[in-house]
Amino acid sequence: MAPCLAGELMSKVLKPLLIVAAVAVAFIPGVGTALSVALWTSTSLGLAAAAAIPGLIIAAGAAAGLSIASNALLKVPRSPLGQLDRLNASVIPGAYRPAVFGTTALATDIRYTEPWGAEQEYVDYIIGCAAHKVTSIDEIWIEDRKAWSATGGVIGDFVGYLTAETRLEGTAANTIAINGGGKWGATRRLTGCAYIHLRVKRTGNTKKAESPFAGGLASRLTIRGKGMALYDPRRDSTAGGSGSMRANDQSTWSFAPSGSEIGNNTALQILTYYLGWRINGLISVGCGIPPSKLDMASFITAANLCDELVAKSAGGTEPRYRSAAVVTEGDDPSAAMSALLSACNGRLRDNDGRITLTIMHNDLAATALDDGLDDDDVLGPFQWDPDPALNDQYNIARGRYIDASDASLYQPVDYPEVSLASIDGFDRVLSLDLLTVESPSQVQRIAKQVLQRKQYDRRFTATFSNRAWKYQVGDPLPFTFSALGFDRALFRVEAKTMNYDGTCPMVLTFEHEDIYAWDASDAAPVVAADPTLYDPLNDPYILGIGEALAAAIQAIADAANAQDTADGKIDTYYQTAAPTGASEGDLWFDTDDTNKLYVRRSGAWVLAADTRVALAITNAAGAQATADGKVTTFYTTATPTATALGDLWYSSSTNRLRRWNGSTWVDVATVGANWSTNLTNIPTAISDGRVDAGLNSDGTIKTDRVTTLSVDVGALVVRAAAQPAGSTAGTGANINVCTINVYVPIDASVLITATGAQNYVGGTPDHELDVTVNGVVQGWGSSGGAGDYQAVCAAGALVTLAGGATHTIRARWRGGAAQIILTDLLLAVDAAMRNG
Repeated sequence: MAPCLAGELMSKVLKPLLIVAAVAVAFIPGVGTALSVALWTSTSLGLAAAAAIPGLIIAAGAAAGLSIASNALLKVPRSPLGQLDRLNASVIPGAYRPAVFGTTALATDIRYTEPWGAEQEYVDYIIGCAAHKVTSIDEIWIEDRKAWSATGGVIGDFVGYLTAETRLEGTAANTIAINGGGKWGATRRLTGCAYIHLRVKRTGNTKKAESPFAGGLASRLTIRGKGMALYDPRRDSTAGGSGSMRANDQSTWSFAPSGSEIGNNTALQILTYYLGWRINGLISVGCGIPPSKLDMASFITAANLCDELVAKSAGGTEPRYRSAAVVTEGDDPSAAMSALLSACNGRLRDNDGRITLTIMHNDLAATALDDGLDDDDVLGPFQWDPDPALNDQYNIARGRYIDASDASLYQPVDYPEVSLASIDGFDRVLSLDLLTVESPSQVQRIAKQVLQRKQYDRRFTATFSNRAWKYQVGDPLPFTFSALGFDRALFRVEAKTMNYDGTCPMVLTFEHEDIYAWDASDAAPVVAADPTLYDPLNDPYILGIGEALAAAIQAIADAANAQDTADGKIDTYYQTAAPTGASEGDLWFDTDDTNKLYVRRSGAWVLAADTRVALAITNAAGAQATADGKVTTFYTTATPTATALGDLWYSSSTNRLRRWNGSTWVDVATVGANWSTNLTNIPTAISDGRVDAGLNSDGTIKTDRVTTLSVDVGALVVRAAAQPAGSTAGTGANINVCTINVYVPIDASVLITATGAQNYVGGTPDHELDVTVNGVVQGWGSSGGAGDYQAVCAAGALVTLAGGATHTIRARWRGGAAQIILTDLLLAVDAAMRNG
C-alpha cells in the first residue's frame, strides 16, 4: 500500500469484504428480522488479505491537518464520526473501520446476529470494537447498567441471561463457533480486529421471571476498554530516545510500557495515527506514513509537554494533555486530526518535507537573547492587521466535552462557558466542542487559551531580508519596527518562504504572555487584550516631514550665522610684525615666519590651529615665481649650468631626467622607467614586503593569497551539480546513483534537489527517491508502491552544514524490480553562506 500523500486526502466507504450467506428467518417480536451483515474481513484470509484487493482500502491523507498547520485552532474542531456512533449498537453493512485511542468507549458495530433455540429464545451477536488489536476490553454496559466486567463476569440482573466472550485480536487460533459453526465458525476470524461475542436469553428462567432481554439487545450499548498500543519515540534508541521500541515494528508498541501509561498521550496518538496500524503487513487504520517523513524530535518534545503535570483549581494535578477518541475511515483525515490537535493546543507544520507537531506553550523567554528583526530587515511595503473584524472578536467560548463517568457513559455534555466583557456590549460566542477530551479541568484550560489567543489575533506580513532565514515556522522572535512603534514586540512565525534572491516573505502573528496563563493551571481568568496603540508621529509620512523640517531649521540657522559674519568687517594683514589697532576676528599672516596665520581673539593674536593655509600661500608664491621665470631644458651628456629654478636636464648617456631645485640637480622619472625602477625620493615598494610576498616572479598574484572569504565577507554562494553515467535498473535495494562532495568554509544553508526520469518495461514495480547528507536521509522524496508507476521522481532538502568541512551529498534511488529503470537524474547543490 503506497503511503497517503498530501493533496490526495480521500474518505470513501469501504465496500463490504464479505457477505455472510443469507439466513431466512421469520420475524420475531422484539428481535426483528435476523440480518446477515457485511464484515470487516474476508473468510480465513482476514482483513489484511481483503485489503490487498485493488480499490478497497483507501489511503488517508499523509499530511492531514497541514492545511491548518500555521493557523490558530479551527473555530469549530470537527468531531470524528465514531465518537457519537459508538454509543449505539447498530447493524451497518458498509460500516467504516474504527480506530480507538485511549481509555474510552469502544466501537459497537454489530457484524453478525443469529437467533436460535426451540422458540428462538437465544440470540448471538458478534460486535466489532476496533479494526486493530486493543489493549483491553474491561466493561460492558447495557443502557445505564453495568452488565459485565473483565474481573467479575456477568453482574446483577443479567446473570443467567447473558454470556460474553472477548477477543482483543482475532486470529485463527481464537475463533468463535456459534451453534456448531455452521454459519459462523472457524473461517470467520476477524483477523487482527478486536470484537466481542454476546449471547442473550430472551425468555425468563422461571415462569414468573422476565428476561432483561425480552425486547432484544438494547441499542444503548457501551463497551469500555483501552485502545490501540502507541509508538513512543522516547523509547526508541534509533529515533533520539532510549529503548527497543521501533516505529516499523508495532509488536514493540505499548499502551503502558513497564507500567507507565502512555496510551492517552495526545501527541503519541497523533503520531501513531500517522504511522497507521497494519494487519498482515497492510494498513488497516491510520495513514501509513513512513517514519522518515515524520519529525520524531518534535513528537518527543510534544509528548513530554503532554505528560507534564499541571495544577487543577479543584486541587491535585493531572497530565497537561490527554485525549481519547474513536476515529473511523469515514472521517476526513483533517477532521480527525483537528479533533486531536484541539485536545492538546497543537499545530502541524511542514519542516523540510517532514511533518512536525508543535504544542503551543510559553517559550517566549527564548527571545530575550535573540537580536530579532528590525526596520532594516523589512524590504518594501508591509501589511499590519491589528485586529479582526468586529464579528470575529469573540468574548465567550462554550461547547461540549465527553463525560466518561458512569453516570454519563461518554455522552457529550456542556462545559462551563469561558467569558470576558464584550468591547461593545454585544456577546459574540465561539463554539468550541472538544469531543476528544474527557477531563473537565483540561477542557477549561484549552478553552481559555483559545479565547485568550483570539484577543490577540494580529498579523504582520512583509518581505524580510535573509536574516529572517534563521527562523523556522513556529519560532518566536522579537521585532522592532519604528513605523508601528514596535520595540522588541513578540511575534511568532506563522508562514515563510525563502526566495533565491535572498529575501524571505513571512507572516508573523502577535504573541503575549497572557495567552499562556494556563500552561500550569486552569484557574486564571481570560482578560482583555492590551490595546493596539497608534502614535500618528510614527507614521512614515510624518517622520519624513519631521526630518525635512529639522533639516530646514538647521539650514536657516546656518544661513543666519553666515549673514552675521558677512555683515561684520574682517581686516586681513600680510606683514612681519604684529598689527596694531586690529579688531576682533581680524587675520594676520606673518610673512617672515612661513606665513603662519593668527586670529584676533579677546584682544590678543592667537595662532590658528590649522597652518595649512600658510603653507599653501608659501607654495603658491614659489609656484608663481617659477611660472614667472623661464624654464630651460638641456639635452647633453655633461652637467649643464642651470639658469633658473625648474630647469630640466635630460642626460643622453644615462637616459635620466633631472630638475634644478635651486641648488642642485635632482632625479625625476627616467624615460621608459618601469614600475620597479628606483625613483629617488619616490617609494615604489611597501616597506613591510606585503606586495612582494603576494606576487609570483612573473608579477601574477599567488593562489594562496586569494580565498572565497577574501573576495566578499558579506555573502557567498557555492553551487555544484552532477549526473550519473548511464541508467540504473532496480534491484529492490537502495542505490547511491549520484554523489557530490561539497566543502563549505563557514556554516551554510544548503538547498539540495534531485530530479530524475524513470521507465519500466513490465511487472508491478515500486520506487523511492531521496537525498542523504553524510549518510543521513534528509528532506522529502517521492515514492510509489507496487504498480504506482511515475515517470518523474524528485527529492529535496534544505539543511544546514557545518563550516570548515567537506560534506558528502548523495541521491539515493530504489527500484523494486529490474523492470523499473532510472534513466536520467540531476543532483544539484546550492549553498548560501554568510561570514559575520
